Amino acid sequence: VRSLIETKFNIFNSLPIEQYGYLLKHAACIVGNSSSGIRESCIFGTPNVSVGKRQDNREHGGNSVFVEAERNQIVGAVKAQMVLGHTEPIYTYGDGTASEKILEVIKEI
Repeated sequence: VRSLIETKFNIFNSLPIEQYGYLLKHAACIVGNSSSGIRESCIFGTPNVSVGKRQDNREHGGNSVFVEAERNQIVGAVKAQMVLGHTEPIYTYGDGTASEKILEVIKEI
């Protein structure tokens, strides 16, 4: 863990949502097995490395790669994602205008 911290990696067990959103937006890459890695990270275009089987078969944006919980796979994927860098936002779950569309439908009733 110490060598990771010395190389500008940060490890968090849990964060308040306000801090998490900010860090997710500005992170060079997110690594873990959280659904947030495949759901929220795509909105910010933040590269994601999803480790293990937990998120298999879930819809995801093009910013995610999936690897086994094996050191060389993780390291290789993180390096590749950091070279790729941030992408344009990927709106896998919609374009953020659902409320406006729903309101227009309700107005027509």
